[in-house]
Amino acid sequence: MKSEKIERMTTEITKKDKEEIKVQIIEILQQLKQIQKLEQETDLISSGFLDSFDVISLVDSIEKTFQVTIDGADVILDNFDNIDAIVALIERLKS
Repeated sequence: MKSEKIERMTTEITKKDKEEIKVQIIEILQQLKQIQKLEQETDLISSGFLDSFDVISLVDSIEKTFQVTIDGADVILDNFDNIDAIVALIERLKS
């Protein structure tokens, strides 16, 4: 019973952390593109919202903000085309 409660608390912390990461990524993108609002569902690369120079700046900002190292092999469309993909990448790099 006690371990079940601890597991539930861990899951809640993870969800909270994930939301905080999303907020930080949105803030980074808003600064990068100098915009006021960004929808979480926006396709960042395939829609043309980000170009290759933006991606380089985004990678740099993510590395500094989240203290991770993103290898060149990780800089692919699947990892950067939306906010959820970026969150998943950060989670993978931090684990």
